[in-house]
Parts: sequence; structure tokens; C-alpha cells
Amino acid sequence: MDLIVYHRNDLILYEIEKSNMFEIIYLRVLKDKATEEEIKLNIDVLESYIENRVSNDKCFYLIYDVEKIKKLVPLKYIYSVVKMFKKNTENLKKGLIKTFVINSSKTIINVSKIVFSLYTPIRPYEFVKTIEEAKEKLFKLNN
Repeated sequence: MDLIVYHRNDLILYEIEKSNMFEIIYLRVLKDKATEEEIKLNIDVLESYIENRVSNDKCFYLIYDVEKIKKLVPLKYIYSVVKMFKKNTENLKKGLIKTFVINSSKTIINVSKIVFSLYTPIRPYEFVKTIEEAKEKLFKLNN
């Protein structure tokens, strides 16, 4: 499977791998600091992807590569992400298979605890150390 750039901006690179059965969307955080405008744009990009996949009856995996995040994310960003997930609960139930989060640093675990205290994931998620580990686990699930 080839990687296709879905969207790119200064904050996040979105890449997609497609198979006949599902897609994998990679969200690679490119820098540690974000403006409110960048946050809103990226939430809109992810929401659009989710809505588009579900309307086309495509299931997908999310792989977040957040290794560049070294400090706690502002709460208003976390609230915005949680709000988008809650708004898209039905679409996520229909389309999302599993989420992988790359980088299990204390910062990312703490951010995840905040997110999960505000939003209960409706599909399984797992912390992994590398994209290769995520893909290895993903393909074991689909064999």
C-alpha cells in the first residue's frame, strides 16, 4: 500500500494508506506548538475525513504520531477535540476500527487521561512505540 498525502499544514501531516477492506489515516504532528486557527483547521480536516469515509462505507484505522508533543496540550484544544469526537459518535461507531497512539510518554498519557475523562472511546485504542509496531498489530488483526 502506498501512502497518499490527504492534507498537510504546518501542524499536522495527514497521510492515507488504502486497501480493499479499509484505510489507515496517519496524523503526524509536525510541531509542538499550535495556534487556535491551526487547531480549528485540523479538527475540521479530521472531521471531514471521518464523515467522508462513513458516507462512502469505508472503515478506517487512526494512527496518531504525537512524538513531537513534549508538553501538556492547552485544555481548550482538548475540549475542541472531545467536542468533535462526541459530535461524530455515530460516524465513529460505523467507520472507526481501532486507534493507535504512537509515543507513550508521560505527557501523552496525561493528555490521554484528560481526553478519556471527558470522552469514552467507542472503539479500542492502544499506545505503541512506533508506526511499525502499530502496523504489525493492525495486520495481525486483519489476517
